[in-house]
Amino acid sequence: MLRARIQPHVTKVLSLGLGSLSEKSRDQSRRFKQLAIFLAIADHVRQSSSPRGRMSKLELYAQDPTFTRADESFLQSLGVHVLRTPSPSELGEARHVIDENTLVYSPFLTINAYGLLLESCPVDLLIGDDFSSLLLKWEKHTAEHKEVAQLSKLHISRYQKRAVSGNGFWDEDDRAFPMALYRRKPDRRQKDVAVSAGDEDMVIHDVSFKLTRARL
Repeated sequence: MLRARIQPHVTKVLSLGLGSLSEKSRDQSRRFKQLAIFLAIADHVRQSSSPRGRMSKLELYAQDPTFTRADESFLQSLGVHVLRTPSPSELGEARHVIDENTLVYSPFLTINAYGLLLESCPVDLLIGDDFSSLLLKWEKHTAEHKEVAQLSKLHISRYQKRAVSGNGFWDEDDRAFPMALYRRKPDRRQKDVAVSAGDEDMVIHDVSFKLTRARL
């Protein structure tokens, strides 16, 4: 699924904003694809970090204020720990899970939640909205554009970025938004030991969804 090495060592993968999988919605197909991406990311991390072909231990978490009991039971059957938050603009229990070894996958977050996430949590790896595209979504005079610009200046500028290509995976009806992989830039003390992210962009192939969906 991903043509980029996910390092440093990742021990947790957390999904924020996956959406309800049980409640009928025009976005339901996209939400199941987002789940497929989440599980494919986990598989990739396990394989890339496994010594001598052995699968390494990886903890999976998911949090969304719209999760129903059916969603929670389904995710738990897939080995995913369900976290709770009272509002889409709050980090909830995820705040206590995230550390420097957590890869955060956020298919849908509010700007306010992104601000809290990047300001208060040690996020080293993030797969989320492409903030360059977010800036183009709103007119420059709007409050939303100003919020995204401020967030990009204060936080996103501290990360290296790799685009995520969804060609052949998303359908027009999915109304998917461009995404990117963000890796925190190493400080001066870390530069000598930092592992290169590589020059390749991340690619989401449609086959990843088909294979993952087949086992759900």
